[in-house]
Amino acid sequence: SIVSDSAKVKQIINVSPQETAVAEKLSVRENLELIARIYGADRKSAKCKADDMIEKFDMQEIQNSRAKTLSGGGQRRLSIAMAMVTEPRVLFLDEPTGALDETTGRMVLDLITRLQKEIGFTMVMVTHNQNIADMANTVISMNSGRIITEYNNSDPKSAYEIAW
Repeated sequence: SIVSDSAKVKQIINVSPQETAVAEKLSVRENLELIARIYGADRKSAKCKADDMIEKFDMQEIQNSRAKTLSGGGQRRLSIAMAMVTEPRVLFLDEPTGALDETTGRMVLDLITRLQKEIGFTMVMVTHNQNIADMANTVISMNSGRIITEYNNSDPKSAYEIAW
């Protein structure tokens, strides 16, 4: 329960917000190690977790670069890697391709999808892009905080409107 066991819930979730949340003056590696340490990893474990994310997100060449010097796509990849360095069981992504060009956005989505299959976590994604939504197993459309439709992409007959 998020109410009675909020500390336990926080240990298994993480988020990559719409506005890229990176410490601009820190390097890619320092950002990753910082988040791992905040979530309880010791120094050695944080370094290993950072190494893993740097490899998975193909950031070897930029690992010592300050976050503020990265392109929009590079900062977005770093932001998502920072959310994943904690090894969440549930990852919330808010507009993961927002402000990215189509090619970079596709690369970020391909990376997230590959890692989801490889690592195995539940992904909850907020998007206004129907092409991205069509990649999901279940799509819920909302308006003013209320569910208006819900469907399962593997069963198109499952779409229905919610009466409210």
